[in-house]
Amino acid sequence: MIEKNINEALIKDKPSIKSLIAMIVSIDKNDSLGEVSLYHKFPLYLDETGSKPITTDIIFVSQNFGILIFKCLEYSERDFTQIDVASEAKRLSHIDRVIFAKILKDSPNLGIRSRRLKVEIQPAIYLHNCSQKPVVPEWSDFEIVPSEHELKDLIYANGGGNKLSDDEYKDLKATIEGSKGIAKPTTRILKNHNDIQPTKGAILARIESDIYNFDLEQKRAALF
Repeated sequence: MIEKNINEALIKDKPSIKSLIAMIVSIDKNDSLGEVSLYHKFPLYLDETGSKPITTDIIFVSQNFGILIFKCLEYSERDFTQIDVASEAKRLSHIDRVIFAKILKDSPNLGIRSRRLKVEIQPAIYLHNCSQKPVVPEWSDFEIVPSEHELKDLIYANGGGNKLSDDEYKDLKATIEGSKGIAKPTTRILKNHNDIQPTKGAILARIESDIYNFDLEQKRAALF
C-alpha cells in the first residue's frame, strides 16, 4: 500500500514529480511493494551552514526497500551539465547524511553497527523525458533514473534483504517525519459504568487525547 503525503496542488505544474509518483504507483500495482510512504518537499533539513532549510522532491520510505531520496528534473541534453549534477549531488548527499544521523540518534534499534543501518539510503536523480541514461560521473554516489524499468531495478536493489518489522517501520516513519518525540496518551481503563461520568480521570484522558491529536494535526499541516 502506498501512502501519499503529497499536496496535489503543489505538483500540478511539476510533470517530472508527477511522472515519478505515477511510475512508483505502477510498479506497486504490478509487483506489490508492500508498505510505502511518499513525501513531497518534506521534511525540511538545514543546509551545511545551518542557516538555510533544504528539502528534496520525493522521499520514498519502504518497509521492504529502504529509503530513496529523489530529485526530479526535466531532461535537456543541452542543460544537463556536470555542474548541474555536482550541485544536485551535493544537496542529495547532505540530506542522505542528515537522515542517516537522525535514524542512528532517534531509532537506535534500526542500527546494526556504528556505521550501518537495517535500511539502505540511496540518493537518486529522476530525469523526465530522457530516452537514454546519461553517463554518471565516477565520483558520484547517486543513481540516475530515466525510466520505469531503471526505477524498478533501483527499488529492488535497495532492498538489501532486510524487511523491517511493523514496529521498526513505524519507528522509521516517525523519525523521517520528525514526530518521534510526540508522546502518546496513556490508555485509561474504565473500571465500571460510573467512570463514563466526567470524573477528573476522564477529563484528563480527554485532554491528553486532544493534545496528542493536535500535535499530529500540526505534523499533517506541515505535510499538506
